Amino acid sequence: MLSLLLFSVSSICFAAEESSHNGHDEAEHEKNRVAGFIGITDENRRERALTLGVDYSRALSPSFSIGVGIERALGDLDFTVLTVPIAYHLGEWAFFAGPGWENVDDEEGTENLIRVGIEYGFEMDGYEIAPAFMMDFIDGEVVLILGVAIGLRF
Repeated sequence: MLSLLLFSVSSICFAAEESSHNGHDEAEHEKNRVAGFIGITDENRRERALTLGVDYSRALSPSFSIGVGIERALGDLDFTVLTVPIAYHLGEWAFFAGPGWENVDDEEGTENLIRVGIEYGFEMDGYEIAPAFMMDFIDGEVVLILGVAIGLRF
């Protein structure tokens, strides 16, 4: 049973690695991505904010990358978020998670958070367009972020 389980897991990992190579062989040297982000942040279903941000990521392998991002929520909500996600890439899909910090401009100060998310990146006229959905888990609450990143690989 253990052998079957190990064989299944290794087969899935090999298939995932192969699918991440397909379509990316010509861009193997493009390990860096810089992107701008625009979206909507929703907290407690009643408070929404325009969210603007920028992020940088570096590919560690065809399947994994690490990054850093900073976002500013403007409107009903007013705070800045810094995140350091690690992403797993499966073809055009990226699944990511990592720690972060939220800084509110009033007396509340800085709070720790965990961000999880998913994005689907595709190329258009030399740019990468990546619709994204993210969730921040912070102090017992969930904050939802929906938007799109527009970036360049180099």
